[in-house]
Amino acid sequence: MSQQKETSAGVTFAEVKGYLVLLLVACVLCTGFGYYMGYRHFYTPPPFELVQEGVITRVLDGDTAEVKAGGHTFTVRLMGYQAPETGQCFSQEATAKLQALVGKKVKVEFLPVTQPAVKYDMYGQRALVYIYTPAGENFNLTMIRDGFGHEYTVAGAYKYREEFQDAHCTARASKRGMWSKESCGQESIKGRKRACLR
Repeated sequence: MSQQKETSAGVTFAEVKGYLVLLLVACVLCTGFGYYMGYRHFYTPPPFELVQEGVITRVLDGDTAEVKAGGHTFTVRLMGYQAPETGQCFSQEATAKLQALVGKKVKVEFLPVTQPAVKYDMYGQRALVYIYTPAGENFNLTMIRDGFGHEYTVAGAYKYREEFQDAHCTARASKRGMWSKESCGQESIKGRKRACLR
């Protein structure tokens, strides 16, 4: 019966081998954990910036478009503004007005919520945004002011509601765009009434 060889310290070579294996495993685990923590510390994506420069890449209708911003492509809905639906009076004019921004650099302001990073519409498909033209104009407001659509929100207050409602009432009183009798007549009034006290 053979005896296991011992080191000068009285420990067998098998035991030394086992210690070395355990040490190697511990080193691998520590290294992996270190890389993981380093990744978490140095490569965690930055917070989503609510105001970003972007480019409008495609228009779906008078108040909906695709925007590339922050390395992502979003389907966006212009907040506080409702264009005539496709097929309705003045829908083509509203769509053409938005299409004039395709390919241009714009500023996109997303609405903040906790989760997800930006607020979406009632269907959960379109990020709600304010668009600012290269000249710095609030495009949502411009569309309402010039009669390409009306002020609109499902419920509650929002950032520019007072300005949008004033623009809505001014456009309606001045018969601009779709509010003109020559454009849409009474069709523009249906479902679009607002308390315009003047």
